[in-house]
Amino acid sequence: MGRPCVSPVALCVRLNAPARKQDRAGRERPGKRRGKRPGKRRGTGRAAGTRGLSGISDPGSGRCPIGEVVETMDARIVTFFSALPLQAPGTDDDTRAALKQVEGRLPASPTIVDFGCGTGRSVLALARFLPAARILAIDCAVPFIERLRREIATLGLSARVRAETGDMMRPPALAAGSVDLIWCESAVYFVGLTEALRRWRPLLGSGGHCVISECEWLTDEKPERARAFWRANYPRMGNRAENLRRIEEAGYRTLGTHVMSRRGWESYYDLIAEKLDRERAASGPTPLLEGLADECAVYSTSNDSYGYVYYVVKPDDGERI
Repeated sequence: MGRPCVSPVALCVRLNAPARKQDRAGRERPGKRRGKRPGKRRGTGRAAGTRGLSGISDPGSGRCPIGEVVETMDARIVTFFSALPLQAPGTDDDTRAALKQVEGRLPASPTIVDFGCGTGRSVLALARFLPAARILAIDCAVPFIERLRREIATLGLSARVRAETGDMMRPPALAAGSVDLIWCESAVYFVGLTEALRRWRPLLGSGGHCVISECEWLTDEKPERARAFWRANYPRMGNRAENLRRIEEAGYRTLGTHVMSRRGWESYYDLIAEKLDRERAASGPTPLLEGLADECAVYSTSNDSYGYVYYVVKPDDGERI
């Protein structure tokens, strides 16, 4: 369990699935997954066919292949991260900055799906910034979704925000063309940028968009410690040119980008550092705790050589922008 990561799922991915291979041109080729297959979950049977949340059947029905990885996770990983408001770097200001680049292209009451939502920081931010939006939040980790559901109820958002367990690569029975905006912060590394965008394209309605944040190299000069860390944890991590090419290969065009603020990283690692101190005091060092401590140290010496970049994209249908 000792490998550090930028999210709890990534930690388990490294243990349960080989890294995606690339061809000589750097294009992604899917690798095989390993892991226990969960039993099927029964959904509500709600039929899909109309726009909005009423047109989305229960994501809890059916298998969740990414959830197979989550089910094999050491319970301590899920426990550690479910107690935190963040499972990856990011701030509401960063979400807002990316949203501003697409907000004017959305309908008055957009239908949004947030894939890999964790405990819902971005979901709640989107609900606040777009008070007429209807939002479906999906994550494979049940404790994350349970925490988010409590937050939704406390904030009185249940009428327009729903949180369900599900797999972003085998989405629930969303009606084709029923989604105006797909949002995904810090989660597409699991499957790859190109593959995720291809899989999601049928869900988007006319004029639909995606906003995805992807970790990438920001500079040509990379400290050796950072290079070694990412080579072990995310070997296919690219730079701006490579990610723009991957987006194009998926059949999309990029409308804008936003580089996550340094505060997005620092706020995340500050939370982890505080919890590490408490956990070490209670149980002493463990591979999980030391791996996370190493990740924090890598970032502190990275010289801003890497970071998350939000990509605002839309299917390339030949329409002039």
